[in-house]
Amino acid sequence: MLYRGTVIGILKAFLGLSGSFFTTVYVSFLDPNAISFLLMLAIVPSAIVLACTLFINYVPYIQIEPHTKVGYSTFAHLLAYFDGLLGHYRGLVRYVM
Repeated sequence: MLYRGTVIGILKAFLGLSGSFFTTVYVSFLDPNAISFLLMLAIVPSAIVLACTLFINYVPYIQIEPHTKVGYSTFAHLLAYFDGLLGHYRGLVRYVM
């Protein structure tokens, strides 16, 4: 199972590689013609996205039980509260010294 951070890392890597790919195509084939390069930048990503929409699978939404939400919410609120206290304490120490 892929986690959200892994997926975001892969997408960022592909974003960097796509810029490299488009630059290589421009230098190889369209170097003197900037209008063709801009047209390629407008059409190719849109065509790729439209082609990939054929492979999207609908995943139904599964609601989490209310008791799970309450425990997590309480934990998150306590964590944020203590983080705020610690940050406030550090600010006072820095101000006094």
